[in-house]
Amino acid sequence: MMSQNDNVTITNQIQADKFDKESYQIPTSAQYAKQSIFRLLFFVLVAFLGFFFDIVTKNWAFSLLGLPGDYRQIATDGIYWLLPDVFGFQTSLNGGGLFGMWQGQAFPLAILSCLALFGICLWVFFEMRRSWFMTFALGIISAGILGNLYDRLGFHLLLSNDGNNIYAVRDWILVMIGSYHWPNFNLADTFLVCGTILILLQPLFEWITKKFFCNEKSMIE
Repeated sequence: MMSQNDNVTITNQIQADKFDKESYQIPTSAQYAKQSIFRLLFFVLVAFLGFFFDIVTKNWAFSLLGLPGDYRQIATDGIYWLLPDVFGFQTSLNGGGLFGMWQGQAFPLAILSCLALFGICLWVFFEMRRSWFMTFALGIISAGILGNLYDRLGFHLLLSNDGNNIYAVRDWILVMIGSYHWPNFNLADTFLVCGTILILLQPLFEWITKKFFCNEKSMIE
């Protein structure tokens, strides 16, 4: 014969099992479509805002400081220091990739950028419901790709001294690490690096969220 404590234990177990089933209820087609649309809009918004701020800041920096070698009075030797000998603004043109690698390969890099964007769009289309975290990370990576692709294709309309179009990425952020001049970069480069770091750290964030903040379901997913 069961005691009152046994009855309470069985009742609690039944309620827990019911909660588990409700927690892991498979979404309907309508719910899936709604989530997909929201995540797609979120991805597009992140990518567009990142791209917009990258282009606006490049235009601002080059209008303020001019092309490399075109020193303005506002700058000392072409550099506008915010923190002397540590951090400032200096315009430069990068005909290669991140950190100045692959110089003179603007068009092959543009093709690779298009392929990367295509791959990201496929992931977002087929797996957008899986993770808000990954959607954000891929959104800022897409913003970085678009920002630098815009420059590589010459849409900034900069001209060289002989009147030819310049197919190069506009960089304007200067960081000194002691006596070492870190390669100039822009917001698009920052988005690319930060987005990649977020993707690499995603399993860690997911584990922390499940371990300490949510027993049943990850808040990241």
